[in-house]
Amino acid sequence: MIELRNFVDLGDDDRKFVYRRNGPPGNSAFEVRITNAAELALYNRAPILFNFGSLEDGDIDITLSGISTRWFGVWRLTTRSGFRATASDSALEDVALVQMTLKGRASHRGLTGEHVAEAGFGFIRSFRDIHDCSISPGYESINCVLRMKPLLQQMHQMNEENDTLSHDFHPLTELNTPALRSFQQNLQTIFDRVVMSGEGASFADPLVEEILIGQLLGSWPRKATQTTPPRPASSRHIQRSLDFIEAHLAVPISVAEVATAAGVGVRALQSSFRKDLGRTPIQYIIDRRLEKVHDELQRGGSTSISSVASRWGFVHMSDFSRRYRQRFGCTPSETQIRAGHGNP
Repeated sequence: MIELRNFVDLGDDDRKFVYRRNGPPGNSAFEVRITNAAELALYNRAPILFNFGSLEDGDIDITLSGISTRWFGVWRLTTRSGFRATASDSALEDVALVQMTLKGRASHRGLTGEHVAEAGFGFIRSFRDIHDCSISPGYESINCVLRMKPLLQQMHQMNEENDTLSHDFHPLTELNTPALRSFQQNLQTIFDRVVMSGEGASFADPLVEEILIGQLLGSWPRKATQTTPPRPASSRHIQRSLDFIEAHLAVPISVAEVATAAGVGVRALQSSFRKDLGRTPIQYIIDRRLEKVHDELQRGGSTSISSVASRWGFVHMSDFSRRYRQRFGCTPSETQIRAGHGNP
């Protein structure tokens, strides 16, 4: 977790002000302020998830405050200077990192590529999937870590077969649904009551972890691809639907055509998609087409963005760009530039 139990034992008395803790080990409200190289070095000696480093100009100003319990952690991060962070080797167990950007920009790199979360976007990944990240100056976020084992257990109880976050959750999502806004507000409430009101003890309960996990699973959008099998209840006609959609992504298709291919009515198809995949057939088709465009842009090449988008069924470029940014946290041109090309 974000356990800092040994931190106050590091350094001399003049440096102990960097970290203030209230509560017993394993259940601590904490505040960390880093403003110079000595404090940065001291912080990086603690058993933490990420080791911090300054950006090129050497300026450093970081504040973290929140609560760390045996079951979960919630904290707020603010930085005037920005910084870079590298995953440390000190975590005793894998955790899910949830980061909701309020201001600025965070770029995460790891096993599943690079993901950029700007203000209004959320990021989720297993800690072990993250290599490093860059945080912009003026950044602010509300964050949470949840133990991976109980998270996966709840996923399995919901008849979900995947055993990793990278196979199931979209790494980036816009925080624009009531469920996601409610989840974010609950994290903010925990922060306010722990840090601002000193009520940390009331949250040191595994039931809080269970509630947060349940809310996360009910709010965060999921991937729905052929590598993510649908639930067993309607697996045959759902699979026929997915096969038909996959074979016709590059041509105009209607929900009625998908339903016919699946051998069910339109209403039954829509109900099954919502139940098994958490979205409508139209939303699924759009998501798969966005993934096709994203994959093609990541591979590089000289083809223009508009040509790639058009090939996968997008006619209105403004609508395509908005959906792309909402889905991947960056613009199509930014994806193409990272791949080494820049044709609009």
